[in-house]
Amino acid sequence: MKHYFSVSRQAVINRLSDLKYLVRSERENLLSYPVIRTAREYGYDTALYLPGNANLVIGNFGEKARRLFDEGKISEGHYRELLSKIGIYDD
Repeated sequence: MKHYFSVSRQAVINRLSDLKYLVRSERENLLSYPVIRTAREYGYDTALYLPGNANLVIGNFGEKARRLFDEGKISEGHYRELLSKIGIYDD
């Protein structure tokens, strides 16, 4: 679910706990699993968990910003602001 929704494992576990799908002991147990090893075991890329990913943009934020600009839903200034937030556009 974390890869599908692009959120951290802790966020998924906390949300499942908040929704009462996990009891406290299950939550603590899941949070104790090593993130990198677990990702590797399930065939997921571990690059996101390793150093050197500063300014790495995950997802389609830039594409969505461009589509909003092209559709006239945001101004050019707002579009530039969004791109600068992900390190693509420096004024």
